[in-house]
Amino acid sequence: MSQKIITVRFMAQQGCEDLYRCVATGKVYARQPARSKKYVYWYTTTKWSGGYEASSPVRSGITFRVIDGSGNVLFEELMILSTSDTGSCAITYGDFLSEMLKDEARKYGKTLHLLSHEEWRKRLAAEKTKHGYTGLMDNWIYCESDTETRAVIDTVKMLGKEKHIVLEKCKHSLCDLEWFSVIVTDLSMDVMEAICGYAFIERKDKATER
Repeated sequence: MSQKIITVRFMAQQGCEDLYRCVATGKVYARQPARSKKYVYWYTTTKWSGGYEASSPVRSGITFRVIDGSGNVLFEELMILSTSDTGSCAITYGDFLSEMLKDEARKYGKTLHLLSHEEWRKRLAAEKTKHGYTGLMDNWIYCESDTETRAVIDTVKMLGKEKHIVLEKCKHSLCDLEWFSVIVTDLSMDVMEAICGYAFIERKDKATER
């Protein structure tokens, strides 16, 4: 008996799961993480107004072959019988998009010696009282931060889809702090998918510049 192979391409991330579309039929499958990182689940889906809902677990004996836009095989996962109530699962051979985004963000953060989001937030928050701002902390940090310039510094592929690494030059509108932020976005640059980190632009004391 020949083994059944379903060839799919990554479609989108939806919560904790990734969605894949079958090349031959257009059917959408949901790939979900299991409690153990060693295994993953594949489900058929039902479309509704909010996206796709995982429906039935794919039976054992079926292999999912994940390819990119050029037809290159990224990884394959064979559905096997499970001892749990889920029915079937596969041994993990590929990463989820969320994992790939985190890895890419960590890589750029380390290479560029960037501050974490928590470190950036702490430094910016320290200026709130100095400037007599009485509004909410989140308003001070986020609503008063303006992006002045944006530039793509790299393009990477994740599950066959390209992502931009974007450098933003930002400034706080109520204090003198300026910084660079490095983020991962989709190709439109409209959706931020991960934060690599931050670097404050240090200014000399004005008295020493005279």
